[in-house]
Amino acid sequence: MNVLKFGPALMGLLLLVTIQSTHYFLFKLKVPISTWLVINACAPSNYAYLLGRLIDHFTGTLFFAIPGIVPMFSFGTLGLFVFSWKGFNIIPQISHLIMTANTAFTIYEMFLATDRYFQSLIAVLVGVGLFVPFIFAQNHSMWTDPEKQKILFEASPVSQNQQPKQSSKKKKLSNKKKLK
Repeated sequence: MNVLKFGPALMGLLLLVTIQSTHYFLFKLKVPISTWLVINACAPSNYAYLLGRLIDHFTGTLFFAIPGIVPMFSFGTLGLFVFSWKGFNIIPQISHLIMTANTAFTIYEMFLATDRYFQSLIAVLVGVGLFVPFIFAQNHSMWTDPEKQKILFEASPVSQNQQPKQSSKKKKLSNKKKLK
């Protein structure tokens, strides 16, 4: 079985979840682009990786996709440990799994290209140089601004549309408790 056949499917899934998260933050929550870059850093990272993949497709190299795995590892793989696995957080966690699968796939491809180890190393260093400053800036901005944390960690449909309505039975019980 040729594992390389899974690449386009993984990239297609990555594109779909990235478009979905971009739409959610920019159009549903209506956050400014500057805030989106910080609270949804996965999406710009995914777009950079996918753009590199597109360039690589036309150039016949792997050089342009490799730098994109640096932020995808940081925000995707390490993001698996930031969010819980309950409720609405399942959606970003699935995205993080897809990012991790794309990162692992690209690393696998790097090891298959035995004649291009040096080129792969240079590409990783380019990724570190390009994206580590963004990662540090994003982390600093995110973790020093409680408003951005609130948007990210409370950005579920339930919190946007208020809490679900209580059933009439629960309302009666809570009203009886208030009367006592």
